[in-house]
Amino acid sequence: MTCWLCLGNLEYEQGALYVVEESHRWEQHINDIRGLDLARDTTGRQATLSDDITQYAKAHNTRLLTAKFNAGDILLFDMNLIHGAFDHQAPDKPVRLSCDVRWQPISEPFDPRYMALDLGGTFGGGYGELNAAKPLTEDWHKR
Repeated sequence: MTCWLCLGNLEYEQGALYVVEESHRWEQHINDIRGLDLARDTTGRQATLSDDITQYAKAHNTRLLTAKFNAGDILLFDMNLIHGAFDHQAPDKPVRLSCDVRWQPISEPFDPRYMALDLGGTFGGGYGELNAAKPLTEDWHKR
């Protein structure tokens, strides 16, 4: 389960969170991502579904859901729900500030890259390597 927490008022153009409606029930999607580890995968599998999430949702005959959020709003969702954030398109407004907390079933083994005193993150660079942690003036890398 994921708990997404909005830390400031958020308009759509500030990089709002989106979810693909009902995608947590798509067995094919769940089977495709189950066990995916970008850092250890040697088959070339990708975590990115599409560069155009709107077209992706239309192609799957579903809706792309988003909202304006206020500071303190939370969204709880299943770990298999397809979700992401739109690009920040408002240079005159602050970037989106949010936090997410994730839980996994105790029956699943934990990954020391994410549950240890010295967290390395997916590729070993810590959480500062994530696109959302980069200054807006830096190019974002694609995996």
